[in-house]
Amino acid sequence: SRELFTGGRDGSVRCWREPEGGGVPRLRFTVDEHTDWVNDLALLTDGDLTSAVVSASSDRTIKLWRPEGETGTPSKCYT
Repeated sequence: SRELFTGGRDGSVRCWREPEGGGVPRLRFTVDEHTDWVNDLALLTDGDLTSAVVSASSDRTIKLWRPEGETGTPSKCYT
């Protein structure tokens, strides 16, 4: 299955997963680490897997985090 990451005005980063065989993407997890708009996202991949996500925000921070486990929720976020 494929994933789509989005950044929002509410400071959150969301991961969406497309079901096998297509269809409407479903929310996999949300990360609320920023206090202002998320302006940019960069994905670091290892093959088909996302190994880390970098997010930049209008709150003047850049965050690095790694999706872990089935839920993808990061265990640590680095500023």
